[in-house]
Amino acid sequence: MHVYLAAECGESVRGVREHIEPVALVYLLSPWTTLFSLMIALPIEGPHFLRAFHDESGDTGASINLQTLAMLLGAGTLVFCLVLIELMIVQLTSALTLSVAGAFKECITIIGGHFILNDRMSAYNASGLVCTLLGVHLYRLNRTAVR
Repeated sequence: MHVYLAAECGESVRGVREHIEPVALVYLLSPWTTLFSLMIALPIEGPHFLRAFHDESGDTGASINLQTLAMLLGAGTLVFCLVLIELMIVQLTSALTLSVAGAFKECITIIGGHFILNDRMSAYNASGLVCTLLGVHLYRLNRTAVR
């Protein structure tokens, strides 16, 4: 947090950014992210969440709870890795590279949905996918030519 405040006060963002360790940044920001997420999620999901722990006979649904816990831990681990990788990408390259990587990830998600989940893709959507992949490829060629 202090690093961002220093950047706000007029220091070079690039110079400050180089001193941020991605793991330390995730460690510092995680409690605040959790707090703000809970402020939004509890009013919306709170009653449904509490009802999921008890069925109508009063017994706890242990299998549902373990499955839910496993899904939450798995999703949390994936989100942690995603945020860490994003911060490392920005630290090593630029925000533009992160945006291009995000576009490529979306393309992979769309292609996976088409082939694995049998989602329909119109010709219009396919042409947009091809344009995006072409743009990612051209960005990669430009980045390697610059180096």
